[in-house]
Amino acid sequence: MIIAGQQYLIGLKKESTRGTAVDPDSGYWIPWTTVDVKPNQKNKELEQAMGRITSLKDIKVLGWNTSISFEMAFDRKLIKELLEGLYGAISTSSDDPESGVNTHTFTVANTNVEYPSYTITLYNAQQEQQFVLGTIKSLTIPLKTDDIPMVKVEFLANKYNNVSGKTASYQTSNSIFSALDANFYIADTYSNIGSASAINIQSAEITFERTLVGVQYLGNDTYGNIVTTDFKASCKIVLPYSANTYNTLYTGHTQRAGRIKLVDSDETIGSSINPTAQFDFPLGYIQERAEKASIKEIVGEEFTFQPIDDTTNDISRAELITDV
Repeated sequence: MIIAGQQYLIGLKKESTRGTAVDPDSGYWIPWTTVDVKPNQKNKELEQAMGRITSLKDIKVLGWNTSISFEMAFDRKLIKELLEGLYGAISTSSDDPESGVNTHTFTVANTNVEYPSYTITLYNAQQEQQFVLGTIKSLTIPLKTDDIPMVKVEFLANKYNNVSGKTASYQTSNSIFSALDANFYIADTYSNIGSASAINIQSAEITFERTLVGVQYLGNDTYGNIVTTDFKASCKIVLPYSANTYNTLYTGHTQRAGRIKLVDSDETIGSSINPTAQFDFPLGYIQERAEKASIKEIVGEEFTFQPIDDTTNDISRAELITDV
């Protein structure tokens, strides 16, 4: 039976025991916009001489894993689940800044290569499958003035297991961050980023990438573990070319601190708090800077703010103020 894309359902749940399947909670089925599921077969060709001109005699399957990616709106409830898996460490201050509102701080887990893993559940008329040990490989957040920001996340997971009896349950209401909520800040030091003025930019794209290593053991056709061996971040900025500030920083190879902050002023949680998502880059450089000009257009400028590791404050950290 042919099915429509909207009938392809995906759910997400953090595993309490790595590699042990768990079902998605109510409200943790993803209202996605695109999904891509790719089973990866690890194989070896067997070539032998047997008196014929051809040599390929067989292809032996040695293992399986799965690449799963999806895009979703920048939802304040679901982004918490993803940021914990991305950064690896979370600290929560409950009822802060007021009752019913929580502040979550996400930091890079520098001493543990076993980052949080997820069970990813796929459900549709053709099949019900679960993929354990789902580990975030990359996460991208584009912010453009003419579009709704979609968070794109890519997982590496194990081979599927067939399941049955799953029921999807979505949030009845949600709060979605938009590009109208976003501002970019830059300061000479991280300690001064809080007092920096917002910079007028046209777009930003935040990208996080992790190097993953799958560990497969003899006698098994899929991974026994997936570990993280590197963490990188970057932020691409586009703005009108109205001053030589960033060219000076670029050519002078000057260190700076950066921040992207989103405040959803259309939504109130608690009695008076706006949901907030903040991404900090405590130490970095302006890289890949360029000017672009076209007839009948304003002259533009673009650069990448490239964070480097700050042993005190990490390469990046994030803060989420929400009611979950």
